[in-house]
Amino acid sequence: MLKDKLVENIINLTGLENTLILRLKIEAKLSEILNYLNRDELDEIILPSVSTVIADCLSNDTKLDNVQSLSEGDMSISFSTVSPYFGRLEAFKVVRGIKHDEEG
Repeated sequence: MLKDKLVENIINLTGLENTLILRLKIEAKLSEILNYLNRDELDEIILPSVSTVIADCLSNDTKLDNVQSLSEGDMSISFSTVSPYFGRLEAFKVVRGIKHDEEG
């Protein structure tokens, strides 16, 4: 199963211990990434890239939100337009609503 291979890749890349908490974090990051890419499931093509992105996020404790700054007085929130995935996953995005014609 690809999710097991993903966990194995991340453990090898980070040296973290295979725990339930780590598996939950990986599952959460994977869900965020699949949502970002407009994909329903992990496939073999994106596995290496997703593995390295999640490993980097876990190693650096990177948050995958796009909030750039917060101010409390009169409440101000700025959002980053930069991909939280460091531009490494852009090529794997799926455009919804476009059907590819297999015959032509």
